[in-house]
Amino acid sequence: MAEKTLGRIAQEAFWNATGPTSADDWEVAVSAAIAEYEARRWKAIATAPRTRQYILAYSPERKMSFQVCWDHEWGYWQMMGGGKCTMEFTLWTALPAPPKEADNAA
Repeated sequence: MAEKTLGRIAQEAFWNATGPTSADDWEVAVSAAIAEYEARRWKAIATAPRTRQYILAYSPERKMSFQVCWDHEWGYWQMMGGGKCTMEFTLWTALPAPPKEADNAA
């Protein structure tokens, strides 16, 4: 499945809304598209949630992303599976939603 563009998300949100007939409907659809875009874009690591929620964090040193969460007890990023992360991260984004069963149908 191809990555959706912001325009495609806005279009789908607008046409999937129930009875889009006014400027208010369009504003709601655009707001939903912007929220989706903001949730998916990369942000500064300083804004990452310091919870047990896993995120994707980018390491410029390794030039790749890692799935990590913040360990409050020890005060460091923890790799999935429990290992301490000693590398520096500069950006983060939320993990994508898991696929729906319909997405797996051939």
